[in-house]
Amino acid sequence: MDPSSPTNELPPGVEESELVDGPPVAPFSNGKAAFLAPDELLKPVPRPPEQPPPRPQPPPPPLAAMVSSREVVRREYPDVLAMALDVLAIRLHVLVALVASCGVWVYTSMDPQPWRILAAASFSALTLLPLMLLWWRVERQG
Repeated sequence: MDPSSPTNELPPGVEESELVDGPPVAPFSNGKAAFLAPDELLKPVPRPPEQPPPRPQPPPPPLAAMVSSREVVRREYPDVLAMALDVLAIRLHVLVALVASCGVWVYTSMDPQPWRILAAASFSALTLLPLMLLWWRVERQG
């Protein structure tokens, strides 16, 4: 017998049921097959206990008593605007200080002299650093 030729025989000691690892398969008359469900899945599903009917809900409030969303927005608008301007003001100050500090350091690096380096370092320490600490503190507090 040629080892490369296909065969339908199983080796000795091997049964066909050992080759399938899973639920058993049931053949249908049309040639297709279906997996059989385990017995615990075929049990009927218990019905939920009967619940009492829901209580009627109270009627909604009249439309005249409801506050419109525009009134709520109008009341909160100044507070939101003030908060947004506070955040923008801090970020704008930091941005201006950062751009100015970059300009000072570019000017210093073009002709590095000890007094220019000292002036640029003092500008960064006295202007940029406090604004960065303030911005970090405000961002951390929320």
